[in-house]
Formats: sequence, structure tokens, C-alpha cells
Amino acid sequence: MLQKALEQIDRYPEWRQQSIDIRSELSESIRKLENKIDRMNGSIGDLKKSSSEGMAYTWRYRILRFDDEIRHDEKHTKEHFDQIMDDITKYELYCASHPDFPNNKAVFAIKNIKRVYQKCTDERIFL
Repeated sequence: MLQKALEQIDRYPEWRQQSIDIRSELSESIRKLENKIDRMNGSIGDLKKSSSEGMAYTWRYRILRFDDEIRHDEKHTKEHFDQIMDDITKYELYCASHPDFPNNKAVFAIKNIKRVYQKCTDERIFL
């Protein structure tokens, strides 16, 4: 039994080096994972920005189209107006929180839609 203990003591430097090597490899793997996660977080942030900006363009497109329809005397239901008013709210909130987003294209369209909506509400002339 003493001989077995002495053999294990003799092998201790080898085992210790193995342990050091494993810890070193593990630390390197963790560092690589952290770098990948950092890059992914950057990509996810870019994706979220791109997605929300894409929605803003979609809201603006629908607002401009709806305004164009109004200007061509197309009639709309109250539900259509309610939907576009929701789009306007979301679009205006987006523009308020993203001041560098180009908004000048929709300002007058929004003003006109709100004016017509108010008129339709007052006169009860929805389709």
C-alpha cells in the first residue's frame, strides 16, 4: 500500500500538468465563446434595429397610400381608419424615439388623414 502511495506521489507532477493544461484549454474555450456571444449580441442588436426600421417604413407606406386614397375620394370604413390611426401612432412613436429617421414624407399625409377622420367622425360618413 505504501508502494502504491509512493507511485501516485511520483505521478503527481504529470497529473498536475494535465490539470493545468485542461484549465488552460477550458479558459480558452470560454474566451472564444464570450467573443462569439459578443458578436451575436451585436448582430441581434443590428437585426432588431433593422426590423423596427423596416416596420417604420411599412407604417409610412401604408399612411402615404391611405392618404393617397383619401385624396382620390375613396371612402373607407371606420375599421380602416382605426387601423391607419394605429399605424400613425406607432409610426409617430418610432419617429419620436429615432430623430434621425427621415419623417418629412408623412407629416402632411398624417395631418390630412387625421383631418378626414375627424370629419368622418363628426358627420358620421364612414363607409
